Amino acid sequence: MSGVGTDSSRIIAAIDIGTTKVLTVIGRRAGDGCVEVLGHGVAPCAGVRKGVVEDVHATQTAVRSSVSKAESESGAHVDTAFVGITGMGISYERRLDSIDWVGEHGVITYNEVEKVPDSVTGNGSNGNHFGRKVIHAIPRTYSIDGKMGVSDPMGMHTSKVDVEMHLVQASDLEVSRLSQAVEGAGIRIEALVLEALASCESVLTQEEKVRGSALIDMGGGTTDVMVFKDGTMQYSSVIPVGGYQFTNDICVVYNTSYEAAEEVKLTRASVLPNSAKIHEEVSLPISGGHTSLKVSLHDICQLTRERAQELMRLIILKLREGGLHDLTDYRIILSGGASRLNGFHELFSVGTSANVRIGAPLGYLGVPRQLQTPMSSTGAGILLWAAQQQDDDPKPHAIGQHKRRRKQGSQEVAVTNGHGSSNGHNGANGNGSHKRGGILSLFSR
Repeated sequence: MSGVGTDSSRIIAAIDIGTTKVLTVIGRRAGDGCVEVLGHGVAPCAGVRKGVVEDVHATQTAVRSSVSKAESESGAHVDTAFVGITGMGISYERRLDSIDWVGEHGVITYNEVEKVPDSVTGNGSNGNHFGRKVIHAIPRTYSIDGKMGVSDPMGMHTSKVDVEMHLVQASDLEVSRLSQAVEGAGIRIEALVLEALASCESVLTQEEKVRGSALIDMGGGTTDVMVFKDGTMQYSSVIPVGGYQFTNDICVVYNTSYEAAEEVKLTRASVLPNSAKIHEEVSLPISGGHTSLKVSLHDICQLTRERAQELMRLIILKLREGGLHDLTDYRIILSGGASRLNGFHELFSVGTSANVRIGAPLGYLGVPRQLQTPMSSTGAGILLWAAQQQDDDPKPHAIGQHKRRRKQGSQEVAVTNGHGSSNGHNGANGNGSHKRGGILSLFSR
């Protein structure tokens, strides 16, 4: 990537390909996990359904338009980018592996811990499943001589080390389509990033990651659920329902256009029917005709409420699946464009009795005000994640300090160390730094 001024080597680009839009963010690494955003571009997208690329050409056009707008605003030219991935083709696996070679010289070293994700996923039976690719391999916790729950094993003496890993995988077909859309727009993919993980980087505070939180990232076609505790990711899942379904309900029931239904949803609808006056009406154009239909706003709100209650039930089921049986012990953060739906925050708070807030990119990370919105959480998060992976001047407290690249056949593997802590400090040290779990990002070139 060529870029602005003498710091062009520190310029990075992030592309968030959603069901309704493509957001490209171009920035510069600013150290300590922060970024300086130079420009961004948004383009409507009609080639993605439920987070998965279905029309490569339409998606390619949206990517090209979004990148062009970001280049124009930033003055940088984009050749490579970090790209978000989500959808029902994403799968998750939790696995315990023995790593007997760690500590073989008497004490567990930083370099050994750094190599753990690569060693666990980089061989035959432990690597990619047939037809799938590992996107992230994140160490959750270590067992030292049978003692479970060790977050940071560096400096310990041991004869037996086990690591519990959280693997994120995607289908070859979905990765291939995403690759065709991006590379067809003239952009080489540096690495794929799970969108929910990226959103956590821009939205969650370190305190929330340590004390316990669940991010509900409500996009256009999917809702991603991710749970953090003790500074590490504990659980992640995808629900095939997002803002698109709310709009489509209005389209189908009232036989109107998607554009009209979307406008009503965003400007007039609410999941709280009592917020609309009983005789209040809206006018919706009838599809294929030249007339409009007067519709009760209360009825539209009731329709929206029913879909919201269904989504809330699905979210609660996923949270319970992830071990959150008492939601009052966790902070719930709603983010993503669909979280803007009027009343959903209140509905979720009342329905769960949980501590709920709306999440947007945190300003102190270097994200400008215009991107400090829920719908920008993933794009900003991908940029922050990328900045950590490419940090040229690692700090002792930062997770993801050193990036190594090597070839594995036709695959290039980017391995970053980290496991929720470093230099003997655990994830709850309260220093305010944004720590990363150890991550292996794999993308087939």
